Amino acid sequence: MKKRIIMSDIARMANVSKSTVSLILNNRTEAKFSKETRDKVFQLACQHNFKLPYLNTDKKEIIGIVISRHIKDFFNDPYYLKIYESLNKYLEKNKFLTVILNYTQYFSENSGITPGESIYCRKLDGLVIMGTVADEFIQQLLDIKIKFILVNFSSEKRINSVWFDNRLAVIQIIDFLISKNHKNIALLYPDSGGMNYQLRTRSFTAYMQEKKLKAFLFKTPDNTRKGVYHAAGSFAGEMKYKKITALIGSDDIMALGAMKALEDNNLKIPDDISVVGIDDIPDAEKSSPSLTTIRVPAEEIGEIAGKKIIEMLFEEKNIIQKIELGTELMIRESSGPAKVN
Repeated sequence: MKKRIIMSDIARMANVSKSTVSLILNNRTEAKFSKETRDKVFQLACQHNFKLPYLNTDKKEIIGIVISRHIKDFFNDPYYLKIYESLNKYLEKNKFLTVILNYTQYFSENSGITPGESIYCRKLDGLVIMGTVADEFIQQLLDIKIKFILVNFSSEKRINSVWFDNRLAVIQIIDFLISKNHKNIALLYPDSGGMNYQLRTRSFTAYMQEKKLKAFLFKTPDNTRKGVYHAAGSFAGEMKYKKITALIGSDDIMALGAMKALEDNNLKIPDDISVVGIDDIPDAEKSSPSLTTIRVPAEEIGEIAGKKIIEMLFEEKNIIQKIELGTELMIRESSGPAKVN
């Protein structure tokens, strides 16, 4: 039978006193210890699943949901919100507690808090990471042996993840537009986008080159509907000049913001220019004209992530899975044949 780790074991492995371990794990801020000592104690506690006596109660398992964006932006994004709601619903149904943690606040280099410290103090049993995070952070999680899964983001390391193929989604859109005789196709992308936006931009450029078509790119300062509206309004004249007949928004919010701006600049959709998005948020179908877009299985992504993190916590043999889900092109009113000039 495996020996249960006690506080004196942590102290011995960290080469510090038992009282030092107690003060650090109790997060006593009046006690001054070096960052190296604090990191070592928290890392050993996480690695050996050591809990202070008052934490060894029959509690529910707690899953930390790490979001890589500002909380306000996250909850204003219908796509990520749908994933979160599905994930949270599945975990709650299976008697798990969840806590939302902002990556920048609790885990990034600027936070001043180590992953081990943040995980230990919140008594987390596992993590679901939503969005793009630094490779260094992923390595730190591997070092402290916490169970975690990546959502809407994949790493070159052997790590469990669930997402959809951004490249194939972009190819689906381009092939559809080419079938409608569009040749001058543009992509609208944000200046400060995460990994998914970067993948979509690279995929667009590469596939347009493969099709021997010029890749027109228009950059916006952000991906908010208001920000895109103002930026796309300034692009309208250039789009007319370059005879752009189709515009792809890097997501639905960008596509909807651009669509309104183009209409306000006397471009008819889809008669003058077709507009296509990615994600299929609720507003895509409700907009006028309704938005052609790529439907991403957001609810399925959330539920699969929930199932996988539970499986990882309770099964000794963890089989690494990079789960990639398919997408569907939803053809609606915002797209049509290219305008003949």
